[in-house]
Amino acid sequence: MRETDVPLPQRALLATNILDDGQRGAWQASLAKSQVPHWRELVSYPRTLSADWAQRPVLLRALELTADHARRDRSADPALSLPRLLQALGIVRTPLPCLVLNDKAWRLAPRDRQAIRLRFLKHLASAADHGLARLRRLESDRARAAETLAQLRRPGQMPELLALLSQRPALSPRKVQLALGLTISGAGKLLARAAEFKLVAEVSGRQAWKLYLAPDLAIEYGFLDAPRGRPRKICAPLPRIDATLRAFDRQMEEIDAKLKELGVLDDDMDEGETLEVQLCSYRKTI
Repeated sequence: MRETDVPLPQRALLATNILDDGQRGAWQASLAKSQVPHWRELVSYPRTLSADWAQRPVLLRALELTADHARRDRSADPALSLPRLLQALGIVRTPLPCLVLNDKAWRLAPRDRQAIRLRFLKHLASAADHGLARLRRLESDRARAAETLAQLRRPGQMPELLALLSQRPALSPRKVQLALGLTISGAGKLLARAAEFKLVAEVSGRQAWKLYLAPDLAIEYGFLDAPRGRPRKICAPLPRIDATLRAFDRQMEEIDAKLKELGVLDDDMDEGETLEVQLCSYRKTI
């Protein structure tokens, strides 16, 4: 919650002297770049490759580059550059922040390299599964929010609140007041209404100075229990229109046959002339 500037109840901010606010912003901006760098630009030191480098699995190449980088650079850069490195090596299409990993053994270069490989692959798979689970919860929350907005007769500033929630997942009435230009009472009522529809989760547990979290983060931090069982279908699937299109074609054929019987439609007419004749016939009927 360092970025949102809203402290969570009974949770102190983790102190760190490795990544300050400026470095975090620069790292996030680097992940947002559309241009994919070459992997040599991410390790930032000259390196000689072995003869069988191209035959090695790509994940093991990423592990070797990151471990070698960590032995040369004692900062957080080797771990933070791993998402972009996986993208540069063609493993992922988009750099994923959840794939930031760190391992002390990378700097020690122990003899048992097989154990490091297995641990790295397990951590990478676990981080990917965790990120996918959070993504599914996030998509479910957005679909439920869209469904709720569609059913509200008087949404008020609920759409603006949900748009703000996508950028600042931790909100207080004071933050909503400043962002949406409401009174402190109106902001509190808006958040309370959103909590009734389960679009946000109230996690402060007190009457004054309440704090609300996006549902996915409330589950992530343990304020809410993760839903169990098969998720319900939020949006009903659209009906297939094949039968409707076939019925429309059949009706148009019946109209063409009827016009031919009346002598209005000629086989030599093109499609544009046919449509014009049909429209004229409809107007006369009306």
